[in-house]
Amino acid sequence: MRRFYRQSRTTIRVVRLIVVSAPLASTHLPRFASSEDTVRWAEYRHTLRRYEEFSDINDAGPDTEDAAESTSSRVFVGNPGPWDVGEWAGKPLPLVSPMKIAQWRKNPDYVGHGGESLRTYIDRVAKWADELKPGEYVTVSDQSLGRALLVHALDASPDAFWRCDIPPEWQMRFHRRRSGDKEMWTLRGLASVDPASSGMLR
Repeated sequence: MRRFYRQSRTTIRVVRLIVVSAPLASTHLPRFASSEDTVRWAEYRHTLRRYEEFSDINDAGPDTEDAAESTSSRVFVGNPGPWDVGEWAGKPLPLVSPMKIAQWRKNPDYVGHGGESLRTYIDRVAKWADELKPGEYVTVSDQSLGRALLVHALDASPDAFWRCDIPPEWQMRFHRRRSGDKEMWTLRGLASVDPASSGMLR
């Protein structure tokens, strides 16, 4: 098992966030995420730890004192959870009307499922990410989180959400730093999560 030791405890003035897309559920049909998936994502976090141990990692939610005062520790952090698609949550995609699916994908303000719109979800993810204190974070979710954060980072329209395909067990590395008078997000890399590589989360 590899151990990564930091040379100093110098305060980080940049947010470094790795978003890991969890493996898909073992099902033959694609389905919508639900709150139950958060349990599976937590189990995947433990799988990551079996392969790679950080010298000073700890469990910290997005609002905890540990996360707020993080310096050079890499911290597993909670996230906003899956996109709330109301009554579609957990359903296989083929069981939802194709007409409704088309409306959902075309209209970023669609709420016909009784949940939140795409625009609202992107705003929720953006708010969570923008409130992270300087430090290094790793979070596990489905690909929706990475998609939403990329839309926010690029200041793109919600339609761009559907043009970003992130495979399961891949990682997206984002940085947030001050540029002039505002904070800016950038996508720094995209790579597979490979336990056999020299740096699984790099």
